[in-house]
Amino acid sequence: MTSRRTRGDAARRSRSLLLTVEDFAGVERVTSLLRGRRYDVRGLRASVLDDGGWAVELDVPADEHGLWRLYERLQRLPAVIEVHLGPGLRGQLADKSTTDPEG
Repeated sequence: MTSRRTRGDAARRSRSLLLTVEDFAGVERVTSLLRGRRYDVRGLRASVLDDGGWAVELDVPADEHGLWRLYERLQRLPAVIEVHLGPGLRGQLADKSTTDPEG
């Protein structure tokens, strides 16, 4: 028997966020935030950049609202230098800062 995907499943498909953090301590701060807030992270990859910073990629199953809230929360974390949306999502939240009632 095959399972049927519901509309909610499609809205919560895994999406990527790409971060640049200052150092390995920044990677630890990001993972602590994710654990502390109980974010469902399906994948986390971190690698050292040439300038000594770290690149972190997160795969998060979230709807648009949940992804936006995580994006904003990560931008406020002092160790995070940049937050980018993964491939295919770059334009989706571009105007969100001017239209989000909570932002």
